Amino acid sequence: MRFCRFFFFLACSCISMTNAYAGKESTTYLSPKFSLRTGGGIFTNSGTLGGSINSVGAFNVLYVHYMTTRLAVAIGYKADFDMTRLSMPVRGIDIAGRWYYLGRGTKKTVTTAGHEVIRQDTYALYLGGELSEKKYFFSKVATSATSVENLSGDYGSLNILLGADYTLNDSFEWNVEACYGLFTFSQTDERVRFQAMSLATGLSYLF
Repeated sequence: MRFCRFFFFLACSCISMTNAYAGKESTTYLSPKFSLRTGGGIFTNSGTLGGSINSVGAFNVLYVHYMTTRLAVAIGYKADFDMTRLSMPVRGIDIAGRWYYLGRGTKKTVTTAGHEVIRQDTYALYLGGELSEKKYFFSKVATSATSVENLSGDYGSLNILLGADYTLNDSFEWNVEACYGLFTFSQTDERVRFQAMSLATGLSYLF
């Protein structure tokens, strides 16, 4: 998918930039984060086939890079589990941007003449946008009154995010994030286009 490749390249370009920037007398470092999260939600199929799945116990890993204390980009992988079918029907890559409207998004370390000053807020709230590219597989799906098929393919989605980071100590935070699917576009089968309404939560480590 061209759009996802473009945003992936853009995010990687941002991440390749150093976190430290130097002035005449001081150096500032913004701590990136690695998050391990779980969660669940409802995936509604807006394709022609219809239907929905309930996800519980999703697995999500995420890397977040901060350009400023207010702006960040994130790249992650997520696998959602369908507990009814005991399967992993939806999985894929997520690329997101965050804008922190309340509080600093990460720990800020300023070093001046050998002295360090660390600034870190107790909590921070953010809004974000997310572009996802997902793969799916469903076995023995009734596609008509007389037909049963195995369905597999790809689809993309554009989502909005609302989240919060809560500081546990200088190295760890607790993250909670709600995701709502705005728009989906199918790559392989117009019958399957999932819109997500989900909640993820987990631990973040600050480097």
